[in-house]
Amino acid sequence: MAALDKQLFQFVLRSQTFTARQLADALHISEKTARERLKTLDWELKKNGAHILSRSGKGYQFRIVDPERFAIWREDVLRQTQAIPSTAQERFDYILRRILYADDFVKLDDLTNEMYISRTTMTADMKQVRQYLQLHNLMLMQRPGHGVCVEGAEFDIRNCMVNERLRQGLLNDDPRKASPACQQIVDVLVSSLRVCELSLAKSAFYSLLTYISVAAARIREGRMLNFSPEFQMTIFQQSNPKSIAVANKIGRELFSPDGCVSTEDEITGLILQIQSRDIFTLDKQAADGQGKDGRLENLARDMLTKVLEIHGLDLTEDEELLASLVQQLIPFELRMKYDIPATNPLLEQIKQDYALAYYIASSACLALEPICAKVVPDAEIGYFAVIFELALQKSESASRKNILVVCVSGQATAKLFMYRYQRAFAPFVEHIYTCSAFQINTFDFEGLKIDYVFTTVPLHLTLPVPVFQVSQLPSDQEIDRCCRILRGEGERFCQEFFKSQMFCGEIDAASKEDALAQMCQIVERSRPLPAGFLESVLAREKMGQTDFGNLVAIPHPDRIFNAEKFVSVAVLKRPVWWGHNDVQVVLLISLEQNDPDATRFYQTVSRLIGSPAAVQRLIKDPSFSTLLKVLKTQND
Repeated sequence: MAALDKQLFQFVLRSQTFTARQLADALHISEKTARERLKTLDWELKKNGAHILSRSGKGYQFRIVDPERFAIWREDVLRQTQAIPSTAQERFDYILRRILYADDFVKLDDLTNEMYISRTTMTADMKQVRQYLQLHNLMLMQRPGHGVCVEGAEFDIRNCMVNERLRQGLLNDDPRKASPACQQIVDVLVSSLRVCELSLAKSAFYSLLTYISVAAARIREGRMLNFSPEFQMTIFQQSNPKSIAVANKIGRELFSPDGCVSTEDEITGLILQIQSRDIFTLDKQAADGQGKDGRLENLARDMLTKVLEIHGLDLTEDEELLASLVQQLIPFELRMKYDIPATNPLLEQIKQDYALAYYIASSACLALEPICAKVVPDAEIGYFAVIFELALQKSESASRKNILVVCVSGQATAKLFMYRYQRAFAPFVEHIYTCSAFQINTFDFEGLKIDYVFTTVPLHLTLPVPVFQVSQLPSDQEIDRCCRILRGEGERFCQEFFKSQMFCGEIDAASKEDALAQMCQIVERSRPLPAGFLESVLAREKMGQTDFGNLVAIPHPDRIFNAEKFVSVAVLKRPVWWGHNDVQVVLLISLEQNDPDATRFYQTVSRLIGSPAAVQRLIKDPSFSTLLKVLKTQND
């Protein structure tokens, strides 16, 4: 049954008796069309236990002849009707699927009738679809009297189909349960990867599986890829030999098992898809060889420079971080160049658990946009965020202290002493070393980078680090005293960044822009802001996300100002929409270039973002003293 007829059917069920005029008005159609549609509906009803009685001068009457038969049919029709898209997102998905998979033009009137929407709504929906297709280098062509269709290169059409399927989650977690055809593709893909000693991350495997499924269907329809010989040669020359081997095996077994179909172009497309994924190979030499691209290394350095420029966070000397970024840029560049969709099933978890890393990665990716000529997708930022998170964890570990415990008693007591200190000092200490008083003269303070000495006996000699005497079995009071010693640096740190005159307290803001303007006004009461500061903050907001859930946002300028660093904190009376999430706690920051405490500052803020209890505590009591208590808790 056509969609308009379903709508008509529902009207008939509700009204029971009606005129052609009433029907036409309800469905926004002409009386003539209403009468024609009623004839078609009546024909369907007569086959299923009912009919529409026409009475001259009185209109129409709906009657049921066979209740049992009609009830079964009615249930089936209504079940189908429930699947009609109702929200803007559902309509977008429906339209995209209809025109993307259509063999010919799709009439807009048909789409309008199928979804029970007006032409005005259809026009607005088609605008969204057109913009989405443009992101995939595709065009929505419209021909009067025929309708609309998608035009573009076959590879771009396939990538759009893959992205649509991944976005919709149309692939099962266990693809073997999907269909025999899908099971065959899984088997061939798994076998090809194993034979060629390649493996893929789970998300990359499903993405590639989806592409192969789409490609196989398009080939059966006679829609083949068409690359130039020069392009094919370039791809083969620049690709991992194992990726080529996998593509050849899949092409032979799935795309042309009888050898009747030329698969050179299809294999080229497969190579692009494989190379754009996160590949793990036993052939490390082949894998690492691609990472020695000086151009990509310069691009990775640009990313770190951007982080330094925006956040004052200097990670430029971290060679391990640099190498990881280069390796990630290899598949990233391919995906962006050829519009190959990336899927990141852990994206929302990354945003929540590694909010700081995602925040930094989003700034780093600004260095990539001029090269890509497009905004870097959230899924890609998520992959870079994991790399930055590892670097930040390493940096945090390096900021912890190494202490030496000097004991004079037996080994068992020394171990007990050591165990108690390990438990007490875990948040502040990286390594705890022990030695006897007799070994202190030969201990390698410089090589082991010792920061403090805790001793159970007096030491009558000068050591290069502070010395604190404690009991052999330290009491809780002594443990607390030692913790305060180690924590004292953290308290100094908090007081250096967070000052009472910079605390805005509770403010009433109607929007993000209003909140930022009020905060800048409050800051200027205590210190002058550089010219263009607010404008710079608003410019950064347009570049990318600064809110990462948990009601917290961290706005900042789009560049480092040569001025004294500060952090202004505000608690909004009511949450405001920040672009991606509601926000009620705002940390407006401005750091110095190459600030040695920048890493630690961001680590503290990251822990704050990750603690809903701490955020709620500050919202309930928006005072500077509460802020310090919350921050102190995060540093302990």
